[in-house]
Amino acid sequence: GNRAQGDPEQVAASVRVLLAAKNPLLHVGHGVLWAEAWDELREFAELVQVPVATTMAGKSAFPENHPLSAGSGGLAGQKAGAHLLREADVILGIGASFTISSFAAPIPDAGNKVLIQILNDERDMNKDYQVAHPILGDAKLVLRQLIDEIKRQAGPQGVTTRTALAEEIATLKAETLTRWQPKLTADEAPLNPYRVIWD
Repeated sequence: GNRAQGDPEQVAASVRVLLAAKNPLLHVGHGVLWAEAWDELREFAELVQVPVATTMAGKSAFPENHPLSAGSGGLAGQKAGAHLLREADVILGIGASFTISSFAAPIPDAGNKVLIQILNDERDMNKDYQVAHPILGDAKLVLRQLIDEIKRQAGPQGVTTRTALAEEIATLKAETLTRWQPKLTADEAPLNPYRVIWD
């Protein structure tokens, strides 16, 4: 099909908003998988040093063993993702429709957050939540624009000031694991299915 870039002014404005944010979050949907944009996503997340939560459908678009991974959302989502979604002041949705459904984590207190949305289908743009910066375009091409723009605004190394973030994510992930450990290592009969997953 025919792939389009996003509006350069919205791209530049979005980067400014992200760089000024206190607790930004990248909210990634399966549009990133359709666009085969996982390399660009990873490069952009590392440059801007913002945690990445995926929807259930967007799972695997970002490596979950990455220090910036907040896991996948949805109602069965992980503690890190839920916490960061709650705390976020700016949420950049990439290939995510922000649809309110049981497959996506609802955005708490959305009215007080700045939402940026990158989508290639305008029907899902600005649908269930008010979006401040809609960017219509192909996720791979728009992420490439965002990468160039971050380097322009923050310098070639990107953002180097958010060092406490990875530690916070690691702590939240460790707490989740501790809470699930009894189920994951249970040795009762019949066998606990969580034990099978853990093994």
